[in-house]
Amino acid sequence: MRHAYLFVLLATLTALGLASPSLAAPEQLTGERFLDVMSNNTLSGTTASGAAFDIYFLDGGGVTYEDSAGERDHGRWLMEPGGAVCITWQGASGQRCYKAFVDGDRLSWQDKDGSGAATLRGGVGTGSLKPR
Repeated sequence: MRHAYLFVLLATLTALGLASPSLAAPEQLTGERFLDVMSNNTLSGTTASGAAFDIYFLDGGGVTYEDSAGERDHGRWLMEPGGAVCITWQGASGQRCYKAFVDGDRLSWQDKDGSGAATLRGGVGTGSLKPR
């Protein structure tokens, strides 16, 4: 499925989307800090193919995905002891683990295959998936 490769395909967004006037380095989200920032929060961005996407992180470890191309999925997220966030999607095989960083309303992630970035919108999104 397309979203299984979303995190790899968004590598070019990292270079374009993480520029910030802030002098502070992005903060790595681990443990309770990840929970504080991501629980009941929507992550919005654009895939490499141009489809707008929303990923919604639920309290208790649920996660949903929807994009403007009609792709939808759900799964589970959990924190690894070393600080990585692991997501297992129902429609994709296997589990992928990422290091997550926040800088203002920008969230970036890295795994062994690449990196990406998107915007934190807070709360449940309006469901309007227009290219950003």
